[in-house]
Amino acid sequence: MYLDHSLLFSDKQAVTTTAASTNVIEAVANAGSGYSVYPTVSVTAPFTGLTSIAFELQDSDTKNGAFETIASTGAIVLADLNSSKFLANFGSVPPKTKKFLRMNYLVTGTASSGAITSGIVLDRQTNNVVS
Repeated sequence: MYLDHSLLFSDKQAVTTTAASTNVIEAVANAGSGYSVYPTVSVTAPFTGLTSIAFELQDSDTKNGAFETIASTGAIVLADLNSSKFLANFGSVPPKTKKFLRMNYLVTGTASSGAITSGIVLDRQTNNVVS
């Protein structure tokens, strides 16, 4: 799996409260040639203190407009989140999304640390090994 800087929602973004990703991706400008693409999320710094977190892929007609959730992981508990190979995979990005995409992080509990890298990839990671 390769991460393209222009397709990152977050690059080691600290997430301690509910927040949107640092970056918004313009889906039309980054459209491929008909291939399915996948949102992906990985933990880049261990989380402490939170109860769970959910990851939501959201879209909007405008970059600074109201975003709506189009896919979600549901709540992921701290023990699963901090596993060394955690990687949240969604299904493919729906083909009829609005022009702009972002990731939203829904934090439950009080986190004192933790960071996320998320983005869009062409192929999902399939050889995750949780140790």
